[in-house]
Amino acid sequence: MAPKLTVLMPVFNGERYLRQAVVSILGQTMRDFELIIADDGSTDETSAILTAIEREDARIRVVRNEANIGIARSMNKLFGLAQGEYINRHDADDVSLPERFEQQVAFLDANPEIGLVSSQVAVIDDEGRPLELDMYSGPSDNDTLQQQLLSRCPLCQTSVMFRRRLLDTVGVYNEALEPAEDYDLWLRLAEVTRLARLPQWLCQYRHHSASISHRRSGDQLQHTAEALAKAAARRFGDRAPPSLNTRIALFYAWGAEKYCHAGDLEAARRCLISTLAFDPDQFALGHVNLPIPPMDTRLAFAESVFQAVPHLPNWTQVRARFLSSLRMKEVFEAVEQGRTEPIDANLWAALRSDLRWLFNRGVLSIALRSGLRRIGSMGQV
Repeated sequence: MAPKLTVLMPVFNGERYLRQAVVSILGQTMRDFELIIADDGSTDETSAILTAIEREDARIRVVRNEANIGIARSMNKLFGLAQGEYINRHDADDVSLPERFEQQVAFLDANPEIGLVSSQVAVIDDEGRPLELDMYSGPSDNDTLQQQLLSRCPLCQTSVMFRRRLLDTVGVYNEALEPAEDYDLWLRLAEVTRLARLPQWLCQYRHHSASISHRRSGDQLQHTAEALAKAAARRFGDRAPPSLNTRIALFYAWGAEKYCHAGDLEAARRCLISTLAFDPDQFALGHVNLPIPPMDTRLAFAESVFQAVPHLPNWTQVRARFLSSLRMKEVFEAVEQGRTEPIDANLWAALRSDLRWLFNRGVLSIALRSGLRRIGSMGQV
């Protein structure tokens, strides 16, 4: 007989937290489930831990990938093995509280119109200590969750349980969108079913520097933007609300900033081109940050982005305002650090590009001091 629930767990080099995650699953008050774990080409002690764990409980099945193929591909293999009426993907570094499965299964059984249910989630650090982060908690009604999904991902992967039959309608993970493959799936599921979040705190999400959201933050933000853009196209065609296009543009801009920090300027450039395509005003409003030193390199990089999309509405104005904002950020930093040369080198070029800075009293004061320095230097000649 098929189990009521299938729990799927991909793991790669997860030796530190794996046993704790599995113990939290095996300790559930509800017993009618199977646990299928994919060892995704691990090179640490994960394989040995899984061999021992598999012997401990007949509900556990381990499959092994010869090489690391990533979470989305591993999960798509596991989806094909699932037999349960409901599915949960449980990350190998998170923890489920004992009554979690029982409460979510009972809720789905009692509410056939709901296809996906989450729970309140506590955030813990790498040592299991609670963190004051409210990332995946809040109201539980469908309307709120649907609205939140068009702004961010409000559902913690481990906390979600959904009806397996819905995969026949929406498909499995889009492997090209890893590591935002879960957000993309939630968006597609939300288009065919109602959502809920239980008021109980039933999961612990581990927030640590080795997690994918930290290691691949640029990819995650870019693919979040792509998932949201695909959802906007499905739902609205070419008439997406301006606020939704703005949100997509911001995710691309945030991804570009992460790529800049990582030194991947080509990926950053692609993200910024998409930012311009969805909402050029994000440049004009100064919401795009380019942490690329020195200033000349930053300006040249920005110019290369604008040259790639020269036919946007108000292109000249947007370009001038953004380049001006870059220079003014350099000016403000130089003021704080007491360096006069960057002030004099960038202030007047910024003002020529965008005179609106003169309405800022602080800028007027900086300009006055810079002007006096220039007059003084001329007098010394």
